[in-house]
Amino acid sequence: MYIFLKMNIIRKANITDAAHFVRIKNQLQMPKSEETNSGGFLLGTNEATYQFLIQHALCLVSEREGEVLGFGIAFADAVVKASELWQKRHFATWYVDILPAIAEKKICYFDQLAFLPNMRKSSVELAFHLIHQLFADGHDFLLATTVRKPILNLAAVPFIKAVGGTIVGNINEHYEGVGEINSDIYLIRREDYWEKVQTFNFFEKYKEHKIVER
Repeated sequence: MYIFLKMNIIRKANITDAAHFVRIKNQLQMPKSEETNSGGFLLGTNEATYQFLIQHALCLVSEREGEVLGFGIAFADAVVKASELWQKRHFATWYVDILPAIAEKKICYFDQLAFLPNMRKSSVELAFHLIHQLFADGHDFLLATTVRKPILNLAAVPFIKAVGGTIVGNINEHYEGVGEINSDIYLIRREDYWEKVQTFNFFEKYKEHKIVER
């Protein structure tokens, strides 16, 4: 007897996926506890903003039999340095003096990663493909933020640290409908990422699972 496992397809997002992004986002509510290891919430972003990001950022989708299960969004250097995010850099508290270095280099930013509650195990592969693509495109540094207050979100921290990420700063921001949010800022250097990721047992498997163009 043969059992055929249904595999997820990872593909580039198209404009119609924005509605799926909102559908998934709306199912991920902020936990009421003070700490979470499972993530499960996104801040801000409506369908119009997702449509804009799909057109201008790197957006990947995880899909199975036509159903969108999750998505990831990252900004390349040109998008980062033209964004409000880059303008806020002087309002952050930096533990390491990295601004002069990253201003002269190609930087990218990991913006969002979201999956339906019962599909989160698939998130590692999609995160891998996003980061892999960004560093393969020549970016020197990747920045990512994780929420510290009002809830400590540890969901992404093990993966960030596993691929060489370290905390370099902290920032306070205001989100409409949510209020004040405090986040840690992580930095991943390209050379650290390549060194770390090649030791993972999933590296060859994920590398061979190509992104679908459609």
